[in-house]
Amino acid sequence: MQEDIGDEGNGHPDKSVWGKKWNVRTVAGYIYKDEVQREYEKYIQDGRSALTAYQPALSHIFENLSEKEKENCEKKAEEWNSGVWPRDLQISCVHVQMCQPI
Repeated sequence: MQEDIGDEGNGHPDKSVWGKKWNVRTVAGYIYKDEVQREYEKYIQDGRSALTAYQPALSHIFENLSEKEKENCEKKAEEWNSGVWPRDLQISCVHVQMCQPI
C-alpha cells in the first residue's frame, strides 16, 4: 500500500484538480475526523501543544485502521486526486479555503 499517491493531479504534480493532493493519511484524517479529534484532544490533555498533537493523533488512528479501511482510504485518495470529490467535501473545503487540517 502506498502512503503517498504519485502524480495523478492535473496541472501541478503535487495537487489535484481542486488544488490539494490527497494521500491515504489525509483521506483517513478526513473520513475519521471525529476519531482523530478525540485522540488529538487526549494528546493536548497529556501536555502536547496544539501544533504538535495533530500528526501523532492521526498516526494513532491510521495505524489502528483495518487493511480494508486503509485500502478504502487509498482508493478515495486516487478518486479525489482525479477531481471526483464528494459534495460535502467540496463544501467544507470552500468554507476553510482548501481543507486546512483541524
